[in-house]
Amino acid sequence: MLDFELRMKKKAEEPIHPIRLAARIQEFAGEDAFYVAEGGDTVYFGLTGFRSQHKAGVIGTSSGLFGCLGTGIPFAMAAKVANPNKKVILLNGDGSFGFNGMEFDTMVRHNIPVICVINNDCAWGMIKHSQELSLGADRLQCAELGTRHYEKMVEGLGGYGEFVTRDEDIIPALQRAFDSGKPACINVITDPTATSPATPLFYQSLKME
Repeated sequence: MLDFELRMKKKAEEPIHPIRLAARIQEFAGEDAFYVAEGGDTVYFGLTGFRSQHKAGVIGTSSGLFGCLGTGIPFAMAAKVANPNKKVILLNGDGSFGFNGMEFDTMVRHNIPVICVINNDCAWGMIKHSQELSLGADRLQCAELGTRHYEKMVEGLGGYGEFVTRDEDIIPALQRAFDSGKPACINVITDPTATSPATPLFYQSLKME
């Protein structure tokens, strides 16, 4: 996968590949920052792309089958409280964002300006691609979420939000989010066909049940 990952990091295309999204986030925040990645495939994309000079500077929240979904926002909040003078970026899957998205209310009330970037493939991506492997693309069940404007929910709670569909808009949106000084949600539409090596492993684990 290494050559593929390197190509995706360098390649601007529409829809945005999640590996490219992680690379653009890293370009913006650099190594003097803290990163959290949460979701299914999203964890893999984040851990592939993020680098930090700090101990525990890159955290992937999911470990194993169905592990730890929903902890990304709380982990990022804790990282920001512990390191108030550093950028804290959370790369969140759109499905997993739904577990604790309302904690943006907590962030607003307590002034915890985390930047959450949603890797939005409009689906439970790992579930969707596992179903494609096992059932076929024409028999998907409860895996597709559609386009949802999570950034508007964050705005409604008093935070900062932007909706992004183009590669060239990622870094400017991140900069505006940072400059706002508010808890922020950058909702990025990404390639719905993108998957990670974790998905076949997930599929195999289901076959073994």
